[in-house]
Order: sequence, then C-alpha cells, then structure tokens
Amino acid sequence: MLAVAWRVGAVFVIAASPLLWQAAILIVRGQYVSQQYGWRSIPTGIDLLAPLLGSPVHPGVAPLSRRAYAAFGENYIETVGWLGVVPLLLLVGARTSTGRVWRIVGAAFFIWALGPFLVVGGVDTGLKLPAILLRFMPFVANARMPGRAMVMVYAGVAVLIAMRLAASRRLRSPAVQWLLVALVVVDFWDAPLPMTALDRPAVYASLAGAEPGAVCEVPLGIGDGLSAGVGSQDRRVLFYATAHQHPLVGGYIGRMPIDAAERYRSMAVAGPLLALSDGAAAPVQAANGSSSSPCRYLVVHRAAASPSLLAYVTSLHATHMGASDGVELYRLW
Repeated sequence: MLAVAWRVGAVFVIAASPLLWQAAILIVRGQYVSQQYGWRSIPTGIDLLAPLLGSPVHPGVAPLSRRAYAAFGENYIETVGWLGVVPLLLLVGARTSTGRVWRIVGAAFFIWALGPFLVVGGVDTGLKLPAILLRFMPFVANARMPGRAMVMVYAGVAVLIAMRLAASRRLRSPAVQWLLVALVVVDFWDAPLPMTALDRPAVYASLAGAEPGAVCEVPLGIGDGLSAGVGSQDRRVLFYATAHQHPLVGGYIGRMPIDAAERYRSMAVAGPLLALSDGAAAPVQAANGSSSSPCRYLVVHRAAASPSLLAYVTSLHATHMGASDGVELYRLW
C-alpha cells in the first residue's frame, strides 16, 4: 500500500508541478487569496435529504425536485446530492474486501459535502460537522463550497460499482453491462439543456482586424469569485473577447488579489472608468494621459453606461472607429 501511495504521489507532484510552482509564486508575492468568513457566514453544504430529492435537471422529476429544493430554501446548483437509482441498486450487496477503502473515501467526502453544520429538510440543526474545521487548513480552505465534495462521492460510487461488476458472473456479460450503461444514462439524463442566447455586435468584427492593444469595455468591471466584484459584472464581455481576440482589461472572474481594485483605480483611464462604472466619482489621481493607460480600445455600451460615464468617455477625445447595435468602438492612441 505504501509503495503504491508513493508512486501515485510522485506522479501527482510531477504532473502538477507547473501549478504548484505558480502557487508558490503567488504565496511569495503575497497574492494568494482565500475567502474570509465567520462561523455564521460560512457556506453550507448539501442537505442530508438531498440524496432523496431526485435529479433537479432530469426531464421526468425535475419539477418535483426543484420544488423540493425551493421549499428547503436551497440552491440545487451547489447542494445537489442525487446519487441515482441504478447506481444505488448496483451498490446493494457490494461488499468486496478491496472496496473497503473506497467506502471510507465515499463516506469521508459525503460528510465533507454536508458542510459545517448539519442541515435536514432546510433546517439548520446547529450540529457542527468536521467541515467547519477545514477553514483552518491551508489550501483546503479554498474549497469554499462544501457541496462540491459530492464529486468524490460519485467517484467512489463508480469504483465500487466497477468492483461489483467485476466480481459478479451475472453482471460480467458485455450485454448486461451495456444495458446498465444505458440505464445510468437515462437515470442522469439532463434535458432540456438550458442555453444562453448571445449576440455579437458588428463592432467586434472590426475590432478583430485592428492593431494589437487591450480593450476596455464600458461600463468596466472586475469579476471576483469571492465577492460581488467592482463595477459592471456583465459576463458577455468574456464571450466578446473570443470574437475580437484582444486582451481584455478586467477580463477575469477568478479570485483577484486583495489590492486588485486599488491597482486598477490607480491606472490612467481604466481607474476613472472603473470608479464611474461602480457609481463613484472618478479619481483625480488616475486621470493621466491616455497613452499610459492599459486601454487602447474602448467598447462603449451606451444603454448600460451612466451619463457621467459617457461624459468621461467624450472627454477623452478618442478616435471613433464604428458603431452598431448601440455599441460604439473607440481608439485612444
């Protein structure tokens, strides 16, 4: 067992070395970011009854399942715990000695998925669970949504089912196994698949052929996975970036360094744009020459921009490059 664990650990370190190196750089620079919360504001995990609520995306049971989650006051995206009918039936009688480790793994991650407090039927019982201590563990504390630990429960269930199939003569038949695969697919069927309608204003085609330079969408915003962000939070700009193929100022929705907003506010043009997009006054100290700004191009969404924001854009005396669908394209330098 130790020999296997050593080999697995070595492979992991080698394969993950680029990520580990970047993590070390973040820590040295003081840019490693983790969420801050107290005992009462810590994110909750899945409901203990979640494995009984059905699939909230299955065409057959979704209406009932979603109503149950809504009645419990829970967001099923982060608290889903449905394990499926077919996998649970296949687990019945799976008592191989080699599966003991995976049963322990599944149980451990299920307890983690329950979160810091035991919630039953939408009621917080106040019973503290081991996950409440994970906030004190470096790196592990960044796994801020306990319900996502259910992924490892699914992995454990899959391994146990594989062991069951390998140990059973009746279930070892290829025909039976293909039938089981089909039943699992039906069990976890996701339909209809919700899609987001996205437009593509013609100015982005013009921008795609423009000279290199970063783009500032107006209103401007900074996305942050640990807070509400600053300024505009219109995520369509990330899709538009795939069309114009230019660097996007503020184009990130992960975990920003703590001083990210202040650093943006100190930049020429980008600073006033961010402040005005957030409903504040433009900082005087950031109003330097446009040539020192990270923004070479401005894409202005007039309907979403405030009068003060539009007035500031006008004051920049930028070169107008085109307009379509209420969106205007400017070049600063």
